[in-house]
Amino acid sequence: MAEQKIDLAAKLHALQERFILELPERLAEIERQWQVAQACANVAELHRCAHSLAGTAGTFGFHRLGAHARALELLITRCQGGGACAQTIAEIEQSIVVLQALAAHGPEQRIVLETLPQTPVASKDGRINSLVYILEDDALLAAEMANQLQYFGYRAEMFHSAEALKLGVARKVPSAIVADIQLPDREGAGMSITTELR
Repeated sequence: MAEQKIDLAAKLHALQERFILELPERLAEIERQWQVAQACANVAELHRCAHSLAGTAGTFGFHRLGAHARALELLITRCQGGGACAQTIAEIEQSIVVLQALAAHGPEQRIVLETLPQTPVASKDGRINSLVYILEDDALLAAEMANQLQYFGYRAEMFHSAEALKLGVARKVPSAIVADIQLPDREGAGMSITTELR
């Protein structure tokens, strides 16, 4: 058991280190997409980049960076439809600068293995259902979550739309569903689908 815990800790540490190494490129991509958005008023890719960073940063110990990326995501939402005012544009530019500064400080914490479950939980009838469904429109973020769950002994299946998740649940009921709240369909779609499926 101790050997398995060390192996798991090493894998999680490697994931965190990979995130740290890729972080400068992710921030550069946000900056590039901001330049594109200003030129052609299309913020969809900028929104996706901020959303992905908001979703992953906290997982790897960058809690303030994740919260600030979420705030940037909300600012970008104001720009959708081309109706950004000068104040919103200035706030987005300032947010990008702050993201870079927060990233430079490194993670606020390292992943602590003791706080994470070691194995899937048995159901009331004693059977172990290690199947977890992930509802996430960002394929890269879904893959990161699936990898993390697999390190803990779970089987993860990814779905990129609420309708695909419904079909998956009809086929086999998972032990848990991890759902993105904001899907392209509409705000709050992740919460409404999980409530509906319950």
